[in-house]
Order: sequence, then structure tokens, then C-alpha cells
Amino acid sequence: MLKVGEIPVDVVKTSETAFLSSKNGNKDGGKLKMPDQQNASLMAPRADKGKWQSKSDNPTPYWGSSACEVSGKIYLIGGLTLQFIGVNTVQEYDPILDTWTKKKDMPTPRGWLSTIAIDGLIY
Repeated sequence: MLKVGEIPVDVVKTSETAFLSSKNGNKDGGKLKMPDQQNASLMAPRADKGKWQSKSDNPTPYWGSSACEVSGKIYLIGGLTLQFIGVNTVQEYDPILDTWTKKKDMPTPRGWLSTIAIDGLIY
């Protein structure tokens, strides 16, 4: 049983942690932050030596999307355009092939949503 303050995983320095972005960048303190080695569209750890490697960009980047994994593939679902318009898109990323595939759209647009995968199904 964990005691208060114990963390059950290894923690890395924040300087080694990448975050998701798009080619459009993020506003940070009024300045536009463009992707770089620590700020790439999608970063995935390589098995050898634990280094980060940049992978292919999502062809239709949105923000406020949700992501989950099913059978080794990552699904990026919904989100918002830069004009705050919700989208109903579903993109599948295959990290082995480093490819994005458009899947069937959701019935309604959604942004700032949450998803979870249980028994191979996305809810």
C-alpha cells in the first residue's frame, strides 16, 4: 500500500518531457511557441537508450482532442479548430508504420472531450 506522497512510477525531469503541439504553435505568455525537439507534434520513446524521436505530424491538427490506445494504435478523437469550432473527426496513428489514417467521423462534433478504451472499445 502506498503512503501519502509516494509515487509508484519513475519520474523524469520536465526538461526531458515532450508535449503535443501542432505546426501552428502555442501561445505562451503572449509569445508564439513553435514546435522543436522538446515540442513536437508527436513524440515517441525509442526502445534503445530511451531517447525521444519525432514522428509524423497529424495531417489535420486540432486542439482540445482526446487520445486513447487500442491494440497498439493511438486514436485522436474530436477537438477544436483555431476558430473554436468543434470537429467530429477520428484519426488513427500506427506507431510501427508511422502513419495516420482517417477513420469514420463521430455523429456530432466534440471538443474538450474525454475518451477511454475498455476491452478494445473506445467510449
